[in-house]
Amino acid sequence: MELPFRDIAEIVEDAHILEKKIPNTTIEFIARDFETVHPDLLLILKSPIEATLFMGIKKKYQQVAIRVDDPHAFKKIVKEHLEKAQKGLI
Repeated sequence: MELPFRDIAEIVEDAHILEKKIPNTTIEFIARDFETVHPDLLLILKSPIEATLFMGIKKKYQQVAIRVDDPHAFKKIVKEHLEKAQKGLI
């Protein structure tokens, strides 16, 4: 899935929202293990974006749930790029 910063409408960081069940309109980039894990952030998109899944299946998603090793650094980078995209610099 390719996601331009200009297509991100909102970044959700609220733990209460992130711990809720993820809807079918959300693609998850979360490594699962034996324990229950929740995303570090949720990207709400301006309009649905197509992702190519296993076996070449294509589906459109309205949200992207992401879990990363260093959430603070990742959030900072995403926010910086999002601000630049909103100003038309990217």
